[in-house]
Amino acid sequence: MLDPLTALMYVVQVMNFLKTLVVKTLKDRRESRDRLIPGSNPGPMDENGDQSSRQLLHLMQANNKEAVDNFEVEMREKEEYAKKFLV
Repeated sequence: MLDPLTALMYVVQVMNFLKTLVVKTLKDRRESRDRLIPGSNPGPMDENGDQSSRQLLHLMQANNKEAVDNFEVEMREKEEYAKKFLV
């Protein structure tokens, strides 16, 4: 690019695009967090409108347990596949 102004315009466009992706990701995470425990009381909100740290800790523990369970199921499936087709 020969023109610095054109280069700057492209940089601004990329930064706006990245900002849009970050905002969308945060919104999706917030919605999925709210769906994870739909019937529970979300607890007190802080000044930013986010849930209390206790509720977030509970969500992190639930996500961690789900990830471990998924990993164990995946490993069992791979072992069964290996026994079935590689023996």
